[in-house]
Amino acid sequence: MNYLERLDIHPKVRSFFQPFLHKITNKEVIINYHDSIEHATANFRRIPITENHWIAGNMNIASQILISSSAMDAIAWLNQNHTRYQNLNDLSFISLGACPTSTHAATIQQHTPHKKIHFLFGNDPTGALCDIKLASYIRNQPLKITYLNHQYHILFQYKTYILHHLSLSALEKQSRHHFHIRTHKPKKHGTYYQQLRQYHP
Repeated sequence: MNYLERLDIHPKVRSFFQPFLHKITNKEVIINYHDSIEHATANFRRIPITENHWIAGNMNIASQILISSSAMDAIAWLNQNHTRYQNLNDLSFISLGACPTSTHAATIQQHTPHKKIHFLFGNDPTGALCDIKLASYIRNQPLKITYLNHQYHILFQYKTYILHHLSLSALEKQSRHHFHIRTHKPKKHGTYYQQLRQYHP
C-alpha cells in the first residue's frame, strides 16, 4: 500500500496523478519541480520556493486550470471533488511552490488563453496574498499591498482600498474589477492537504 492509498485517495484520482509523481512509496511522495522537490510523509512536509513549477494533466486539452502552492493540495482537492467531473482530462493542475511570482504568471499566461482558472491556495492571509498577487500578475493589473494598523491597504488602479479581511473577492467587491479567477478554500483547515490529513492521520 503506497502513501496515497494510505491517505484513502480514490483510485481514479491516484491514476490521474501517478504519471506526474517523481517517487511514491508506502511512506512518502516526492514531486519534482526541476530544480527542487516537494516532499510529503506522514510526519513531514516540504514545499519548495522556486521559479519553476509542477504540472499534472494535459495542458493542451484541459479547459480548466487549477493552480496551487503544493501538489499534495492539488491531489487532496481533486480527491474531494472528483465526482463533479465525468472526464478528469478536462483538468490540469499547476503547483508553483510556496511563493508564486511574476515568472510563474508568465508561464500560466502562455498556457491559459480561453481556459478557466481556479486557485487552490491556503485558507489564511498567506493564501489570500497568493490569490491577489498572482491574479494581478496573470491579468497584468499591478498592485501594492501593505499592512498597517491591523488593516490591509491595497493600491490598485490609482486608488487605495482598505480591507480588514484580505481576500481576492473583497478586493473585487470594493474596486468593482473582476479578475475572472475562481478561488477555492477548505472550510475548516488551512490547506486541502491538512484537511485530508485530519481525516486520515
